[in-house]
Amino acid sequence: VNKVILVSGKHYYALNNYREITGNKNVAIIRIESLSFIWSQEEPRNMGAWNFVKLRFETLCGRQVSYIAQK
Repeated sequence: VNKVILVSGKHYYALNNYREITGNKNVAIIRIESLSFIWSQEEPRNMGAWNFVKLRFETLCGRQVSYIAQK
């Protein structure tokens, strides 16, 4: 995949149908309402960029972002 199309609603189905008809495997079509956002970092939660990213991402996008780290 070298191209990502972000879409909302039923327009996804028209784009996906066209992609299947043309056989284009280089395009990913993603429905915004079905996205989950996850931040992962090597450092512990209280280090690294997590606190910076969480606040700004949720404020800017109005969506929750989850955190995953190594154990």
